[in-house]
Amino acid sequence: MMKGVLDALTVAGLGATVSYPSALRDVPGLAEAFAGMPDTPGGRLVAAQLVTLPTHPAVSPADRRRIVDIVRGVLRAGP
Repeated sequence: MMKGVLDALTVAGLGATVSYPSALRDVPGLAEAFAGMPDTPGGRLVAAQLVTLPTHPAVSPADRRRIVDIVRGVLRAGP
């Protein structure tokens, strides 16, 4: 689903990005901080689904409407 949203927004020139490429415990250099702690499947789920939408001042009301319409369309279409 995330890939569909990213692809559709990219094609539309609206610049969404992946927020986290992986859960923090899976990032090289950070994994050691999680040693001995329980697994974090929720963190992996969030990393796999989270998309950052553009919110900077240059995003116009029309852009925001297009973003909403595109995201809704992808979600309605399903996987």
